[in-house]
Amino acid sequence: MSYRAAIDDTVCAINKRATMFRRQSVTIVSLLVSTVAVALIRRTPSMLAALLFLVPVSGGFMLADARILTRWRHSLLDAWTRGEIDVAAFQEAIRAHPRLPQQTLDGMLATLPLSGDLVAEQAVRGPTRRAIAAANAATHGLAIDTLLLKAVAGAIVAMVTWAALWTASWQALIGFAVMLVLVPARVVMRRRRLSRRDAHIAACRLQDGFSDAD
Repeated sequence: MSYRAAIDDTVCAINKRATMFRRQSVTIVSLLVSTVAVALIRRTPSMLAALLFLVPVSGGFMLADARILTRWRHSLLDAWTRGEIDVAAFQEAIRAHPRLPQQTLDGMLATLPLSGDLVAEQAVRGPTRRAIAAANAATHGLAIDTLLLKAVAGAIVAMVTWAALWTASWQALIGFAVMLVLVPARVVMRRRRLSRRDAHIAACRLQDGFSDAD
């Protein structure tokens, strides 16, 4: 991957994220307005419980955005581990783009393993770069897992509450027990992420050129 291709990928990712944000805004406003309107027309305050679905809906869009960001980062770090680009040089090049939103760009760059020193970065060899990329992927993967579980929890709360109000029965609240599954699920997901990271780093450590200090 050339620096030109990396910059084009970044511009594409930013455009996709902007489109996703617009869709999120339209969806949330539509849900909010329609729910309040129906509650007022039917004079049924319980209809406002549908606003609880704003949480899982927002979570779904955030997960979609995280997926775009993950693909961009994976592509960039894949080229970085092969020594085709350096993050410090890429950062300098992409910041020179005249029309990119600075705040969005800063947020994306913050997810990369920035060294701030091109000379020092170029001295980091392939095995070490692959280990760093694996650690980076695990860190952000754990954050996405947490976001996923929060979205699922929000969906459960919304559905159970809605069912309880719709059926006028508190027995529906038993559905909250499903949330107990999320606790061991988080443990398993975290263990799997960290195990995969540690195995990858251990394999890199056995290769020539690996540096624990780097």
